[in-house]
Amino acid sequence: HTYPAHIPRMHTPLHRATNRATLLRYQKGHFCTMAKTMKTVSVLTHCITGCLLLGMVRQSDAKIVEATQKNFDKLIKGTEYVFVTFYAPKDKIFKKITPDLAATSKEIASIRDNVAFVKIDGMKAVDVARKYGVMGSPIMKLFKNGEVYREYLGEKKKAEMVKFIAKRTGPAPVPTAVHSFDEVREAVDNNKLCAFGIFDDKDEKAIAVFTSAAGAGDLDHIEFFSLNAGDVADEIEQVSQFFGTVGEYPHIVLVTDFDDAPTVFDGDASSDTAVAQFLTAASVPTVLHVNKESAKAIFTNEIKHHILLFLTYKSQQYESLQKEFSETAKKFRGQLLFLSVDTSDKDNKGIMSFFDLQKKDLPAVRIMHLEGDMSKFAMPTRTAKDITTAALDRFVQDYQSGRLHKHLRTEPAPKDWDAKTIKVLTGENFASVAYDDSKHVLVEFYSPDCDICKKLAHLYEDIAENYKSKSDLIVAKVDATQNEIDGVPIYEYPTFKFFPKGGGKSIVEVPVERTEEKLVPEMKTFLRKQLYGRKTEL
Repeated sequence: HTYPAHIPRMHTPLHRATNRATLLRYQKGHFCTMAKTMKTVSVLTHCITGCLLLGMVRQSDAKIVEATQKNFDKLIKGTEYVFVTFYAPKDKIFKKITPDLAATSKEIASIRDNVAFVKIDGMKAVDVARKYGVMGSPIMKLFKNGEVYREYLGEKKKAEMVKFIAKRTGPAPVPTAVHSFDEVREAVDNNKLCAFGIFDDKDEKAIAVFTSAAGAGDLDHIEFFSLNAGDVADEIEQVSQFFGTVGEYPHIVLVTDFDDAPTVFDGDASSDTAVAQFLTAASVPTVLHVNKESAKAIFTNEIKHHILLFLTYKSQQYESLQKEFSETAKKFRGQLLFLSVDTSDKDNKGIMSFFDLQKKDLPAVRIMHLEGDMSKFAMPTRTAKDITTAALDRFVQDYQSGRLHKHLRTEPAPKDWDAKTIKVLTGENFASVAYDDSKHVLVEFYSPDCDICKKLAHLYEDIAENYKSKSDLIVAKVDATQNEIDGVPIYEYPTFKFFPKGGGKSIVEVPVERTEEKLVPEMKTFLRKQLYGRKTEL
């Protein structure tokens, strides 16, 4: 599991760009940097694993249907639920989990007739992979009635996958009824996270809300239990003392294996939103230490705003910095996930690289938003003394109010950036060149390790040569693994974008097929239309 250095191994970035490389992947319980890994492959991929489609393959066969770009939509609509796996054929992880995937489809077929299993080669079905935001291999998504219902972020083991699929494709789970204090203690002893709803007979609305929360897939890491106050009338004092509850019912309490005492909900028990937010926030520690054990809790959590404290746990400032960080974490619990990263742990080198951090930068604080363009923000610090609770509070507040500027990876522009036919752009000179209103600018966003990029390089050179006499056209390239451009998300390599003359900051996607046969003719057609407004030969 790795967070750019600790996420589920389900995300092996294939061809994605740096600003998208922030998606994390679990890898044998360690976080792994997507930013670096993604440079090793050149096309988006995902694996679609699912149960067989009714009417096409008999469920009893328990096979996994191989989908293509042409029949994918038909397959995911052929059964109520379809478990899809995007994969890359050469991905070692996918090959390793194939037996577990097959065993999962077989077991699910024996208990469900409304689930099908599908897999699709994301290297070939690029449009499908792009449509569903697939950026690695294997990536697993559960579809319901043709739409993405849940993404699977657990371990690629049969038992875990069967549990995930069975829970979401059968009747909605309901809280388990407990009838005594002994049963309460037994539930707590046998589960890491327990939500208890304590009601009396008149709490119909609160009971319905609690039951609904138990059936919500987003909270499936919590075990739900209901307790009727009347059943424990003789033990009510013990129950109240154990949970720390006072006053009238209803009570909702979360018991965890990391908090010293149960956490009691003090909001409106009849509000679905309030109850769900409470359970989501309270089900993770105030501060999570980034490692393989915490990976699943981090990346399956509904909170997608992460704040990270980077420091070596061997430093003299460790205790004081953790204290300052924890105080801020308590104030913003449920709004951001507070994560602590031990930079002396070799498993965390990837995440440091992803955030462009070196030893000289420590200690440091960063915020990352795991959705949208995966924005990163840096807290200005010079020494450990700058990291105080007050400063952290301001940093979080400025982030939430939109007052912070994104922290983008960039390289300095080379002095001879415009010496050759293809100009070299970096984050430093990109805006001044690409958004020059007097020029059309064609840009290739590439990865140095991308095989497709290498194969097409000489063809892109030919295109630049063919148009070098066009004084108002610049042909350029950007190493997207080292340069993140604000407002220009890159999802695969190579990606071509066109910035028209006089277009301000408008961007035109270049719809070319990235093959040696199609790149040049399709690029020429595109440029003729953009430059001269027609498709005919000049």
